[in-house]
Amino acid sequence: QPYVLLTLPNLLISAAVIYSIAALTKNSLATYVGAVGVGILYLIIVNQGLGNETLESLIDPFALTSMQRLTAYWTPSEKTSRLIGFPGIIVLNRFLWLSLATGLLAFLYARFNFTAAGLRGGRRSLRAPGETDELVRHAIASVPQSRRRFGARTRFAQLAPITRHSMADIMRNRVFLVIVVGMLALVFMFGWEVGAIVFDTSTWPVTHLIAGTALSVPVTIVFTVLTSIVAGELVWKERDVGAGDIAAAAPIPDWIPFVGRLIALVLLLSLLQLVLMAAGVTIQVLQGYYRFEPLLYLKILFGMNLLDYVIWAAFAMAVHVVVNHKNLGHAVVIATWAFTLLAPGFFQIRHNLLLFNGDPGWIYSDMNGFGPFLGPFLWFKAYWGAWALLLAVIATIFWVRSTEGGLRARMRLARLRMNGAAGLAAAAAAVLVISTGRFVFYNTNVL
Repeated sequence: QPYVLLTLPNLLISAAVIYSIAALTKNSLATYVGAVGVGILYLIIVNQGLGNETLESLIDPFALTSMQRLTAYWTPSEKTSRLIGFPGIIVLNRFLWLSLATGLLAFLYARFNFTAAGLRGGRRSLRAPGETDELVRHAIASVPQSRRRFGARTRFAQLAPITRHSMADIMRNRVFLVIVVGMLALVFMFGWEVGAIVFDTSTWPVTHLIAGTALSVPVTIVFTVLTSIVAGELVWKERDVGAGDIAAAAPIPDWIPFVGRLIALVLLLSLLQLVLMAAGVTIQVLQGYYRFEPLLYLKILFGMNLLDYVIWAAFAMAVHVVVNHKNLGHAVVIATWAFTLLAPGFFQIRHNLLLFNGDPGWIYSDMNGFGPFLGPFLWFKAYWGAWALLLAVIATIFWVRSTEGGLRARMRLARLRMNGAAGLAAAAAAVLVISTGRFVFYNTNVL
């Protein structure tokens, strides 16, 4: 019964939405965003509500809201032995969403373009048969010798354009703009009632509530998924279009392509924090509150939150490089994030030294500021930041810049790369991991 009522319809509905987006846009980033959008729609319905239970039950694409309400007062014995049957509200929900899924597939069939992307044709300059290019015929010429420089200035000159082009590629993508708009919609939806307590009592939208709750909690999953997706796009940037061998031939060290792309991702996350800060101030102004506390915004968004996102960015980039498979890389990053959420309850793993990017959290009050919570938080971030540095070094030694992509060949090449500065950097990162981990363990488990 649950298979017929829930599992199969939900699979069909999700598949119709995601497959239609993929087929119409022919864009992997748009497809990922569409999949996340379906989940966010469900979260909005469950968390915010519309004030009408019937309407909420009908617009829930997974019918889980109806299930929870129908079984809310069942005893534990009933939940383990009783079937729910086929309640009218759930049957109506299934009919409505399956009809929408069928209509979406019909629309896809009508609009799908069977022409492959990039084969629409265009004007080409054709040379007449037998025509000789004077420039080619007299190509042999003396080339003046240039002075070769391989210092820090040259490395910066190589790193800057990679960072600039990587960031521009992301921001030019229309799907990225859709993500930003969706993120802002979430922020305004959750932030508008951030001060609500109980019985229609509300407080002013003070800065620490806006920055620490509205601009943090609802967008965490957005930043996690976005970081994984963008990391994959950056790592596979050239290879996705068949230009990997050309990029690999560039006369640059192995670490520059990875570091340049990682910096681009960090700058992108910083820019999004700036957008969120503007959204938070806008919410305060619209509700008639004008004590903005910009320094507190900077501490929370560009201090606490950005530290989290940068560590995840380094992890996501390293996973995509080492795994060397785009979709599998996405799965590993998201699975790791899900594990950190589920491990305390399902696996009884609660120590923040064992949960990637884990920390004891922080609390802010207008009377006491961050109080005693800031120190422990920063020590845990120092520990995970050391891990992020180690992962970044590992990613640079496994960076793919040849067609020889087998595991054995990559391991052999990684050992060769470890002989230079990469080996020293890995050793320094390992020392930081051990020293910060030892300090945290002593304070949390001994003292």
